[in-house]
Formats: sequence, structure tokens, C-alpha cells
Amino acid sequence: MMMLLEVEDNEQDQYYMLVDRSKLLVDSFEYIAKLPNIQGSFFVEFKEEQAIRPGVLRAWFLLASEEIFNPNNTLFVVCLDDNRSFFPNQEVDISVEDWKAHTDYHDYEESDPQISWFWKIVESMFVELRKMLLFFWTSIKSLPLEGFVGLDSSLSIHKTSEFDDHLASSHTCFYQLCFLVYRSMRNMEYRFKMITEGHIGSIIGTV
Repeated sequence: MMMLLEVEDNEQDQYYMLVDRSKLLVDSFEYIAKLPNIQGSFFVEFKEEQAIRPGVLRAWFLLASEEIFNPNNTLFVVCLDDNRSFFPNQEVDISVEDWKAHTDYHDYEESDPQISWFWKIVESMFVELRKMLLFFWTSIKSLPLEGFVGLDSSLSIHKTSEFDDHLASSHTCFYQLCFLVYRSMRNMEYRFKMITEGHIGSIIGTV
């Protein structure tokens, strides 16, 4: 709170930020990024809530701080030798939604149950497992700063005629993932869980 300068009230320098609690970090960043500075009275209001007093500002500041350092958001990484210290995470997060407008489908429709199962499985993965799957698929360990847009081409999923008791394979030069017609989502999840294990996923495109 000491970072917010105390200045005399001036109607010309009052900032009102409306935030959705479910999207607190995104809403806050989008609003503050547009401001040239915050040298004035700063007010926060949560959507569908009436209070706008200083207590709301303190609540927002606390919640925003918790979200910024939430390990699930991967914005900061804990120092190995001091778990009380953090440094910015240089790697781009692998957003499942971005992974999907950047994946093409061959012999599949986007609405195909196999494709729906696959993305549900990816959404349930921890970040490190998503990275391992991306590595198996493309031989790229982390995305460029531009995200999927920075890749040489889009990714693709191809259907094969192999039995579904086999693992998927990949052609990393072309960013192609080849998987079979699985009998159930559970069976597919089991096979992709094996792929994201370190000793399997590191065998690029040969499994």
C-alpha cells in the first residue's frame, strides 16, 4: 500500500477500476496498463458489489498480490536456495485456448469426440506436463515470447490406423501429432499420461 502515493484529492486525478473477482489479475492489468501514471486518488470496485471505500482497495491489493505470486499462474519462480525469494518466469505460459485457434485437424472435425477428449485431457494437465507434451509434439521445450504465433507453422493432429493400445507418435519437423481412434477418454488419457512421463516424452517422435 505504501507504493500508492498519498496526494490531495483532485477530481481530475481520480481513477476508478471495475474488477471481476474471477478475472482479477487480467482485469487489473488491462486497466492499469492503459494509465500513464497513477498519481492521484485510486478507487477499486468489484463487479456486482457496492463498496468502493479504502477497505476495498486494500482487499484488491492483497488479492492481486496473491494472484501475482500464485505458482499456478507461473508469473514468478521460487529461487532454489531461498523459497522466500522469487524471480520473473521467462517462459511463456502454454494456454490451452491458444494451443487449440493454432492446431489443424486432418481426418478429424474439431467437434469430433476424440478431439474433445484430447483437449479436456490437456486442460487437466499441470504446466510441466503440457510442456512435455509440446516437446514430444514439436521438439520445442518452451514457446517463444510471441507464444504459438512465433512458431514456424501451426500444429496438426492426424488420425492413424494403429490399434489404440499403442502410443501416439509425432513428426516433430512438421509439428504433427498422430494418434489413434481411442475407445474411451480414459484409455486416451492413460496413453497420453505415458507420453508426458520424462523417459517416454524425451524420445522425440519415435514412440
